[in-house]
Amino acid sequence: MKRIKVLFLTSCTGRGGSGNSLFYFLKHIDRSRIDPVVVMPKQGVIGKRLAAEGIRCLVYPRLRERLYEMRYGRPGWITKLVSLIRNSIDCCFFVLQLTALISREKADLVHCNQMMVKLMGAAAGILSGIPVVWHCRTIYNTRPQRVGFKLAAKLRVVRRVIAVSNAAAANYPGLSLKVVVIHNGVDLEHFARDQVAGGIHKVLDVREESTATVGFMGRMVRWKGIDRLLDAAEMILAAGHRPTFVIMGENPNNSSEDLLQMYKDSVHDRCLSRHVLFAGFQKDVRPILVDLDLVVVPSITPDPCPRSVIESLALGVPVVGSDTGGIPELVIDGTTGLLSKAGDAADLARKILCLLESKGCRQKMSLAARESVERKHDASQVADRIQEVLLESAS
Repeated sequence: MKRIKVLFLTSCTGRGGSGNSLFYFLKHIDRSRIDPVVVMPKQGVIGKRLAAEGIRCLVYPRLRERLYEMRYGRPGWITKLVSLIRNSIDCCFFVLQLTALISREKADLVHCNQMMVKLMGAAAGILSGIPVVWHCRTIYNTRPQRVGFKLAAKLRVVRRVIAVSNAAAANYPGLSLKVVVIHNGVDLEHFARDQVAGGIHKVLDVREESTATVGFMGRMVRWKGIDRLLDAAEMILAAGHRPTFVIMGENPNNSSEDLLQMYKDSVHDRCLSRHVLFAGFQKDVRPILVDLDLVVVPSITPDPCPRSVIESLALGVPVVGSDTGGIPELVIDGTTGLLSKAGDAADLARKILCLLESKGCRQKMSLAARESVERKHDASQVADRIQEVLLESAS
């Protein structure tokens, strides 16, 4: 079979899930069948990891991470508007640059890794006459997004849409022949519990009176529901339990608001500082994650396929997650964790307490969690499935 050259477009080069998912895929692909070239706005964390795997990366600064990415230090409606205009101009220039790159590299296919690059990839595909595959890692929350991306997905140049969950696939009703669901994967060896040494006490001052450790990891964005987690923490502590809540993560790059500081201020105002600890960004989450009794994913709007769930389950850590988006496709309620009503802090507190009060239940869930990931989220098997979609689309 002919080896094909694929340009992989990603505007996520930092610590986000879409960049990590692309890394695990490219790490496991068969390079005798696919020659990958990654196009990104800057090298970032993902670029360095890809380069270490011998994967060629090209930097194009006009490829923006987000259309609403702030270009100025002081947020305001004028700076937001000017940032939007500048980012839109950059997108148009990048389409022309990408079209030229496709010709120069003699690429056979363009893979668009997440929402921001889909339309640019499709436009360049039309101009150059080569097919495009979209990777849908987003659930569109507004009608213009749903209508716009569905119409664009109907274009002939968009051969296939790989959705990371059934919830993400629902973005494209009526396009079942184009859409295939392939959940995210993890490197099972990298996330093996017996291969990871716990290290939470090296990073955080977990007090001796703490009865358990409950974790959150993700970007500091409002829809992740961190404020609901703090509400639930108050209720749990008021009930007489003394767990430590560990929050890992930081603000997105060029964010227009400092949510991390806002949450820290909220913890201080609620007098929760002894029980809620902020670990910031962790280059390697495993030493903390493996020491947690459970992980909470309290998203208040549909979350397509959070890597925090899969990585926690891979290390045998039960998950309490919201019953929204793709989370119910990952967490088997009552077997690998519990599902709570999205946005309901009281229900979230009840589900957390249910697991904290039963060590035996957590131990059973720990074993089932690892087995579930081995069965459905092995990165090498996920890579094989995605690879076949790309090869089929390029033919």
